[in-house]
Amino acid sequence: MRTTIKLCVLMVMACLGSLVLSAQRPHTKSMKRIPDTGQNGDFTTVPGEDSDVKIGTPVYFVQQDVVIDTVTGLMWQRTDGGEMAWEKGASYCEALTLGGFSDWRMPTSQELFTIQDLGRKNPALPEAFTNTGAEYWYSSDLLVGDASRVFATNSGGGIGPHPKNETISSGGTKKFHVRAVRAMQPPVNLPVHFTDMGADLVRDNATELVWQQYCHPVALTWEDALRVADTLSLGGFTDWRMPNIKELHTIREQQEKGPCVDLLYFPCVASTTTLWSSTTLISQNNDQAWTMKADLGVITYDKKSLKMKLLCVRGGSPDVTSVDDEQQQPELGLYPNPASGLVALPIGTVRVTLYDVTGSAVLTATDVLSIDVSSLAAGSYYCLLVDAYQRVRTTPLNKR
Repeated sequence: MRTTIKLCVLMVMACLGSLVLSAQRPHTKSMKRIPDTGQNGDFTTVPGEDSDVKIGTPVYFVQQDVVIDTVTGLMWQRTDGGEMAWEKGASYCEALTLGGFSDWRMPTSQELFTIQDLGRKNPALPEAFTNTGAEYWYSSDLLVGDASRVFATNSGGGIGPHPKNETISSGGTKKFHVRAVRAMQPPVNLPVHFTDMGADLVRDNATELVWQQYCHPVALTWEDALRVADTLSLGGFTDWRMPNIKELHTIREQQEKGPCVDLLYFPCVASTTTLWSSTTLISQNNDQAWTMKADLGVITYDKKSLKMKLLCVRGGSPDVTSVDDEQQQPELGLYPNPASGLVALPIGTVRVTLYDVTGSAVLTATDVLSIDVSSLAAGSYYCLLVDAYQRVRTTPLNKR
């Protein structure tokens, strides 16, 4: 039956003249990992809500006017550039010089949504960033087929397409701001975004998450959906769960709408589908959860008592602190690690900054082959390394 559904989807797309060889659609990976939502509260006794799963807990480091996201590997403008028209925002980012770097740009919608902190009320902004009173932040992504609408995050935590003329500078009444971003590592061009693994499983090659290909056949309330996900056995795996809202947002394809997912891999999703996430909307009653509307990929929220569709996920690297890889491959990191005195730096390093657990810089050096950490207190540190090509990498350092 499911094979028949997939064939029917392909036949319909071909008849419409819009068949794209999705199996060969490339994808650009600009982030190392997808960060957690920041939500820590417990809102149900049913297992599987957002706070029950800790994967990619956000860790930010502030260096003067920039914020370094150690999970995604992105560097952000700490204080946004203020309210402006979308077109001006794009040129503003391209002309920006900040933190010693000049390769700033406007973020994609996927990148922009990663810094939403769903553990905080309006504004859903991590403490590392300056609150400028913005209501929305622009992304570089236009709604496919409609160049008058651009995807933007909002201070309440969601994301969706908005008319460009809603902002004050374009004759509107709302405050759309721009926040620049740059990648600390070159992007990875993947030949395909998704891979059909068989057995009704789909692998996201950018996030390395594995998805259930077909939604649960019956719409469920939020808690019932959590129960179904917790007991699902599929493809030989039993560690399935309901995705958090940031994970769910990653299956949205910028080139698609009505629905916003690739039907070759997720043929169960229709334009009218609303998908549950495990993330609760922080409010007075906490009786709503974040959802994705599959028509355009809008991230919003709905009452937990309503019945929506469930698409389960598994995978993701649990939060761990390990320096084993650095010890085994000293040429790729710091050596020795842990350390008590001199620490050798990777070849080609032109600038190094060491941060403590509070995000404060405790050591800075340029054009050196090693650093001396003997005077530092024992504990965990984070090292930011810049090479001659202005590429940035971050790595942990343990001081004995």
